[in-house]
This record gives sequence, C-alpha cells and structure tokens, in this order.
Amino acid sequence: MAFSFCRYIFPMLFVLAEAAIIFFCGNHDLQARWFGFLVGISTGFVFLPAGTIHQKYFLPPQNASKKRFFTVAVTAGYLSGLILDTLYFAFYAEFINQLFLILFAVELILVFWFFQSRFSPRNFTSMVIETSPTHESKAVSETGENIESEQAAEPIQTPESPCSDSSRSEIRIFNIGQWVKCDILLLLSSLLPAVLVFSMATPCFILQKREPQEGIYIYANDVACTIPGANIISVRLRFLTHTGLCLITKTPDRINQIRLAAGKNKLNFTKLNDEYWIRDLNLDIQNYDGFTNYGSSTSLDDRSFPFDIDNWKHYLEGRSMNDRLHPAIQVLKLPVENVLEAWERVETFKNEINTKYPEGFIYSPVPYQGNYVRFFNCNSLTVGIADGILDCGKEAEKMTNRTIQIGGQGREDGRKLLADYQSPEFAENIKKERDFMKKQPYEKQKWIHRILNRQN
Repeated sequence: MAFSFCRYIFPMLFVLAEAAIIFFCGNHDLQARWFGFLVGISTGFVFLPAGTIHQKYFLPPQNASKKRFFTVAVTAGYLSGLILDTLYFAFYAEFINQLFLILFAVELILVFWFFQSRFSPRNFTSMVIETSPTHESKAVSETGENIESEQAAEPIQTPESPCSDSSRSEIRIFNIGQWVKCDILLLLSSLLPAVLVFSMATPCFILQKREPQEGIYIYANDVACTIPGANIISVRLRFLTHTGLCLITKTPDRINQIRLAAGKNKLNFTKLNDEYWIRDLNLDIQNYDGFTNYGSSTSLDDRSFPFDIDNWKHYLEGRSMNDRLHPAIQVLKLPVENVLEAWERVETFKNEINTKYPEGFIYSPVPYQGNYVRFFNCNSLTVGIADGILDCGKEAEKMTNRTIQIGGQGREDGRKLLADYQSPEFAENIKKERDFMKKQPYEKQKWIHRILNRQN
C-alpha cells in the first residue's frame, strides 16, 4: 500500500497542488522553490563524484546507490524553497490569494513526507541489529524437534522485549548513529542546498522603516531585479549592477532657498515616501532599446529611473535586497563633510559637461576602448565623479567594481573617463567613432559590437 501511494497518489496530489498554485498565483514571487530545485541539482552534481568514491570504498554493495546523493540534494533544495515560498506568501500575498496557503501546506506535507519516507536513516542502514533475547521460547519436547520449530515458536511478550518502547528507542538511536557514521555525504547533500537557499532567497519578513540622514549616497540597483530566478542570484551577487549618485533630504525647500539666495536656480527633487526627497545624478540614455542600450547616445542627467525610485521606496520601507517582487537597492552614504557645497560641485560638473558635449557620449553596458574613444557606462560615471569631484572614489568603488560584477568599473576607470572629458579632441573623436560604427564592415567589428548592437 505504501508503495502504491508513493507511486500513484503522491504524484497526482503534488501535480494538482503545484498546478493550482502556479495558475492562480502566477507571479514571480513563487520562485524560491525552483531556485532551490536548481541549487539542489547543482549540489547533486557536486556530490556525484564523491558519492561514487564513497560507495566504492565505504558502503557495502547492497547499499550502494549514486542516485540517492543526487536525489536527496534536489529534494532538500526544493523543500527549502517551498518553505520560503510558503512564508513569503503568508506575509505578502493579498487576502484572496492567501486562501491558497492550504495548497502550499498540502504540497509542503507531501514533499516532506516523501523526503522523510524515502531518505530516512532506516532505509539507508544495511547493518543487522542484534539484540540479546530476554525471553525463552516454549519448551521443546524431548522427542527432539528441529531448530525451525523452535524459531517458529511464538515469543512471550515481556517488558524487555524488542517490541517495548525502550527497546525501540535504542534501535532508532543505533540506526541514526550508523547512518551518520556511514553516510555523512548524504547528510551534507541535504544540508548544503538548504543552507544556500535560505541564505540567498530569504527576504525580510518583519519590516522596519529606515531613516537615512541627509547626505550624498551612492546606490546600486541590479537590472535583473524583476526577472524571476535571476533576481535571487544576480541581486545577491551583484552580477548586473547599475549605480548612481543622489542627494537625499527631507528639506528640499531649505536647499532651494539657499540656492536662490546665492543667485542660483532651483533644483528639482523627486518625492519618495516618509517625507524624503531625492536629487539624482545618472545617465540619460537617449536611444533606449530596452535591452542593452549598447551604442546609445547618453549624457548626464538628474532624471531618476523609475525602478530606482521604486527600489528606494522599498529600501525606506525596510525591505531586503532580495525581496521578490519588491527588491530594495543597496546604498552607501559617502563621507562628505559639507553636503550642499559638495553637491553643488556635482551640479556644476554636470552642467559643464553637457554644455561641452551637447551630442553626448557613447554608452556600452560593458565598457571598453573603442577605435577613437572610450565606451563607458553608469559605473564609470559614478566612480569617476565620486573620485574626482567628491574625493570618495575608494568608498564608491565598493559598489561599482565588485569581483564578479559584469561591467564593473574602478577608480582607475573613472579617472580615465574624466581625463577623456578634459581632452580637447574628445568631441571630434566621438563623431569619428559614431561614423565608424555605422560604416565599418562586419568582419572589422569588435565582438561586443556584433553581439550587442541592435541599432540600424
């Protein structure tokens, strides 16, 4: 019966529960389980070679099975993700969708039951448990009955019989001890994906509002923040990081009054929540293609990208950077002494550069040296201004140039960009570069141009 249930009923209930959840709650919040599934597969492949060695030299032949290391890792990862999805759904789903928590619970019970029944220590222990008999069989007649008749005799139940509670607990402890001793890799193959999933896919369930002080901040936003699955990996490891500089304040009117008194124009601030306002410095990508924006004309601008504003609001709400559907940016306050005077230098630099180069520059998500000019991105600009204008390049580099970041830029790259801005032939070289990109033969194009260019 147990085998029939596992083979037929369990898959049917699981598929029904999963299909109903995905159909009625089809958003990319419900993804931690599939992230765990992928982590489990990766972990399983890691343990396959170790499992081969382990089963060859440490396990008896009848207990050898490479597949179980792989299966345990996959199931443990999926189970961990399912638990996280259940918690996330309970905290953040709307009331009507919370009715489907029952389906989450059913699926969770089914997976956990399957995991426990298939991979319990009892199923993996091949040793025979010997117990000293504490009872006697019925008396054997003097006519000389054989051993089979003695073993077939019905035992007398006593308090010390193997059927008693104390004897059962001793057997269970012995089994677990032997399992951990003989199958330590099996234990690791279940713990490793669970730890990875919980460390990378756990959002903030209890939100505490943040109250940053007025100052100049550098922020890092992952461009994969709304892509299911990718946002868990990329946001945590900062694969595709977009950065910017901003001035955060609760008193924009005070700042503009000071500027008007000094004979300067007012600054436009964007409203955030909790009475916070932001003045951004970023790139205005003019030929936006919705993908890589490679080769686009770009200039310095104070326009905040919509997802920057949204993620700033989520940050102020207290969300973590890997909250599904509501990711928060990572921010760092730059050690600037006089905030308003320092931001004034940033505004002056922006106006001078835009006046000097009215047609803008050439943007590339992965910066590189072209035939005539340097292609740069938001990280180049951010770390260049932080280093050359605010003297905070070392701090800004922590956001703009992580080890595994695609398109990361350090202080040296920022200095090269600022040197290009000061070059007298920079404007002419930009024009030559644009003409070259339009006219160059395909065989002479750089590999990045062949892959990323989507403009006519």
